[in-house]
Amino acid sequence: LRKTIIEKLMGIIKYYTYLYGYYRRYVKMTNKQKTFINRYYIHRNATRSAIEAGYSERTAKQLGYSLLQKPNVRKALTEKLKAVGQEL
Repeated sequence: LRKTIIEKLMGIIKYYTYLYGYYRRYVKMTNKQKTFINRYYIHRNATRSAIEAGYSERTAKQLGYSLLQKPNVRKALTEKLKAVGQEL
């Protein structure tokens, strides 16, 4: 009986851990990511936008690219551009 309860609890913990990971990856955005979206909207340059958002100049090129690949950032940017009739 104890073993089955522990197994059920572990399953519940794994499920909520999965949900939290999903939330962090696809829903929640940091202030830097929000700033990156605003700057990308102005410049249309991922590297420059990443630097102005507060990311390191040394890694801005890679971070700019990876930010554009993140589903939550891409969705927010697409919605912002659609609002003014432009495309990504």
